[in-house]
Amino acid sequence: MRLRTSCPVCGFRAGRTVDSFADGGSFIRIRECGTCGFLFADRELTVEELANLEDDLAAREGPATGAPAIEAGVRSHAFLVDLVRRWIGHGERVLEIGPGFGYGLAALRRASFDAVGVESSAGRRRLAQTISGAAVYPDMGTLPAEMVFRLAVMWHVLEHIDQPVEFLKSIGQHLATGGLVLLQVPSFEHRQSFRRTLRTTELFTQVHLSFFTRMTLAALLRAAGFGLMQMEMDETNFAITATARLRSAA
Repeated sequence: MRLRTSCPVCGFRAGRTVDSFADGGSFIRIRECGTCGFLFADRELTVEELANLEDDLAAREGPATGAPAIEAGVRSHAFLVDLVRRWIGHGERVLEIGPGFGYGLAALRRASFDAVGVESSAGRRRLAQTISGAAVYPDMGTLPAEMVFRLAVMWHVLEHIDQPVEFLKSIGQHLATGGLVLLQVPSFEHRQSFRRTLRTTELFTQVHLSFFTRMTLAALLRAAGFGLMQMEMDETNFAITATARLRSAA
């Protein structure tokens, strides 16, 4: 782990602390870039460090076991299928980034989408492959170059990413012309609501490296080459949901 001294979006080397928290024996400050306003943790994690933390979390969480519990997990992701159906038709290729134990992938495949996953946690990746029957790759760099998707979905993934602009651009390289990204992230605008309802670990955790308001998420998507199509605030889950379309190269 190293302290971060510059904004991961614009590279500006200054900024103010807007919040802080302790987790896993570390004291982490959330910094606001003085130039672009992006919110980020004041530390950097290597891919390996983050993957190890995610594997530890996966081991503590544990998946549902037994056919009835797995079936319940898949059914609980019907909402994801409904969201994807708003934007693309059956049979089209979908990339789910961060599928966890694979319930969403399984639900998408049952709904006749050609679904593929990317999951950095080795433990979750193995389970996602078993539960969904889908191909699940360890990172964007291991996706076959010829594999192109109509839509990429990320549910509570982008906040785990150290270099979000580059990450979104890597997704764009695997999207068809006019392809879509559908995502949800925790809302930093609701940080006091997380505290008040004793749900602080859903926002303030050492595996979150980026933090989002509606304004900073929209700016990030633009910087990565996407045009915002829809943004909604989920007041129940204190989360921001966004859909953006890959812009054509000039």
